[in-house]
Amino acid sequence: MRFWQCITYSHPRELVPLAKTAEQVGFDGVTVAEHIFYPQNLKSEHPYSASAFEATALWSEVWTSISAMAAVTERLLFTTAVNVLPMFNPYDYAKTLATLAHISNDRVIVGAGVGWMKEEFDAMNVDFRSRGRRCDEMIALIRELWREGPTTFQGEFFQCDEVLMLPSPEKPLPIWIGGKSEIALRRAARLGDGWMGTGETLPESFALVERLHELRKEYGRDHLPFGIMTIQPANTYSDEDFARMQKLGFTDIANWTFPFVMPDKNSSLEQKQEYLHITAATLRSRFG
Repeated sequence: MRFWQCITYSHPRELVPLAKTAEQVGFDGVTVAEHIFYPQNLKSEHPYSASAFEATALWSEVWTSISAMAAVTERLLFTTAVNVLPMFNPYDYAKTLATLAHISNDRVIVGAGVGWMKEEFDAMNVDFRSRGRRCDEMIALIRELWREGPTTFQGEFFQCDEVLMLPSPEKPLPIWIGGKSEIALRRAARLGDGWMGTGETLPESFALVERLHELRKEYGRDHLPFGIMTIQPANTYSDEDFARMQKLGFTDIANWTFPFVMPDKNSSLEQKQEYLHITAATLRSRFG
């Protein structure tokens, strides 16, 4: 099992020292998330928790952040939990990630979701209603662009004829799908290299993963490698929980980000680093 620390909402200047500390104390990876902005007249409702999206929250651009952290670490993994894939241009996206694969020495997992905030899509001039189909098509196109040789693609939203994108990654970056709706689970089972939880309770996570296994078998993909990440406070796991997670095929545990697990919501960098030391030691002593 790999252990991760969410560092979303941290100031951009804290990300590099936090990544260094996370690697030094034994975490396997760190996760980040992003939004472009906070609409002052927000009408869209967060599907899971209003507290996960506040007007004063800091949202660093994820790929810039990961590039900076990858440059000062050697083994630490990085993922986005999650990046709103269908809001972006797939060609620019594929190019950025192919470059980052080389910079990081293949230490990046793409965590993707379809998003929930219509205001962001409107500002980016992307149709909100078709975001699911757009996401599916983008995943297919991006994987084609990452292959060796020219790409020809004819889809509903994107078309290209004999385009060659270099440098291509030495191996495709894993794409993990986030979300707990039936549609999200089907997307993960059908197209994903893994699935990310959204902070649901462990009993909910167990039920969702059991459903994922059913869907992967339905799509004939249950023989392929597949990552499963739950996002929970690090101190909530019992030995029985951990044993069941291993039996169900969980591969990764991500601890909630600092404001949700530390007494002081506005903790200093030094306090966050001390928390990483304590949490990593606790996790390793209990679960190895």
